[in-house]
Amino acid sequence: MILFIDTSAKTFELALYEKSGNLVDKFTSEDEKSHSDNLLASVEALLQKNDYAKADLETIAVNTGPGSYTGLRVGVATANALAFALNIPIVGIKTNNDPADIIKTDKKTTFSHPAQVYYENSPHITKPKPLNA
Repeated sequence: MILFIDTSAKTFELALYEKSGNLVDKFTSEDEKSHSDNLLASVEALLQKNDYAKADLETIAVNTGPGSYTGLRVGVATANALAFALNIPIVGIKTNNDPADIIKTDKKTTFSHPAQVYYENSPHITKPKPLNA
């Protein structure tokens, strides 16, 4: 079983794929910007709904960008932690790719290295305001 996590937008999406690449089920959150609050619970709910456990996962695929700076970091960090804890491979996927096609070419069987976030542009971090003396 393959879990796909996409947190690049205001809402997040999860999908379960068979090893062959066929879609089993999909979940899209309704709450905007709730990634860190609801992501793990939604993964668990999607697995339970389809009579699977985390132990049934063989690969985790994650959208690595471009997208929301914070959203991507939440999704990629969660995916890396799950893959590491389960000792399964993780595949980083850019937005325009089909996760099922990329996963079919991945031959790793254990966690070997984390996925890394892809930022199309550098983050826009606001400069601190000067203190009024």
